[in-house]
Amino acid sequence: MNSKKLFSLFLFCIILLLCFISCNSIPKEIPENVTPEQLLRNAQESFDKLNYKAAEYYYNAAISRTISNPKMLLQAEFELAHMYVKLKNYKKAQPILQRLLESYNAPEAQAYPQSYKKLIELDLEKIQQN
Repeated sequence: MNSKKLFSLFLFCIILLLCFISCNSIPKEIPENVTPEQLLRNAQESFDKLNYKAAEYYYNAAISRTISNPKMLLQAEFELAHMYVKLKNYKKAQPILQRLLESYNAPEAQAYPQSYKKLIELDLEKIQQN
């Protein structure tokens, strides 16, 4: 291979690497006006793009911004734990899922969607099978 072709190939690889790194970055900070719903959407989009660090970052940001909204907090925490299950990081997922399942015993759990309880149970079953 001549040096011109080798250089072109090298340059192409560098550009490709830079594009990959920039696509898989996490934001330095999130503006206060970004809603928890937007954060969850950003987390899901990041996960779909295989940018798991950004997804985790967005889920944690959503969790910290939904402390006063139990239903939204349940959704954000479940989605974070579910991501861990999908990534087979059961060590991180299990304590979150156990805590969420136990939260269904609290009096305020009457308002929680029962669909999440079933999803939590399914993820816990999957963890036990592995």
